[in-house]
Amino acid sequence: MLPQPMQDLLALLHEQGPSTEGIFRLAASERASREIREALDSGMEVHLASQPVHVLAVILKDFLRKIPSKLLVAELYQQWMAALQKSSREERLVGLKECLQSLQKAQPRTAPLGRAGNLS
Repeated sequence: MLPQPMQDLLALLHEQGPSTEGIFRLAASERASREIREALDSGMEVHLASQPVHVLAVILKDFLRKIPSKLLVAELYQQWMAALQKSSREERLVGLKECLQSLQKAQPRTAPLGRAGNLS
């Protein structure tokens, strides 16, 4: 399970990201992203909705880079692709849940994510 701040951040990116040009391409304030990361790591309450969306994207990218193991394993590639090609949303969700269960079996969690995702 993702830490709550990361779930909140993903929800904001889902809402605002598609309409934001260069969401993962354009640079954000390094100082702002560092300060927010440090606040999240220390367990402080951060009002993510008031932050620039590009800063949120940088924090997400940093979080993903620092995960100690791979998110997806090559052995499950065909299973992921088959799940994504299902015709209905419900079938895709079932297929993706099966992929996640296979992923958990293939690669058990090796390290805790920490209080707020240990973003730094």
